[in-house]
Amino acid sequence: VAFLIWLIVVNVSNPSMDETISIPLEVRNGDVLTNAGLAYEIEGNRTSVTVTCTARIQDQSNISRADFQAYIDLADYYPATGTVPVYVEVLNNKESLIQSVSVRPSVLRVHTEEIQTKDFDLIANTVGGEAAGYNVDSIELTPSMVTVKAPESVMGRISSVGVEINTEGISSDISGTAAPVFYDANGNSMNLGEEAK
Repeated sequence: VAFLIWLIVVNVSNPSMDETISIPLEVRNGDVLTNAGLAYEIEGNRTSVTVTCTARIQDQSNISRADFQAYIDLADYYPATGTVPVYVEVLNNKESLIQSVSVRPSVLRVHTEEIQTKDFDLIANTVGGEAAGYNVDSIELTPSMVTVKAPESVMGRISSVGVEINTEGISSDISGTAAPVFYDANGNSMNLGEEAK
């Protein structure tokens, strides 16, 4: 009887409660899809998940987001549903303090599409005006062509690729380097970030 009373007192004075923590989401083995010629995007561009753990109130102060690791493994990508499970691991030997762990969402949808490769002749676009009495005689680009790799939907938006050369106030030959600029069908530059390389 005394033992049962002690258990009741312990449970009342230090009950178990749920704690919810937002955990960064890690993507593992992305090269599995890229090596298969596929670009991928996590639905909603999700970068975190919600982990719920159950622990005694007195132990919760010793539990933080650094004690969890959440990730998806694209080696587990299932093409039929386009989904991967979300895994969560308890770190720092905190397993003894935590009674149960769950993660939301437990499954994420991954959108994939084929990566295309296409060659574009570089075009030169000048920006600014030359010094008085001077005109641009010729522009030589080396190389004169670039190979672009991008997801199919992105490639369809690229009409041309060029470089922008600042000729403001020049009065002699100049040389330098410049990053390629992608243009749509209306000649407007597009900021594609890492979508196109």
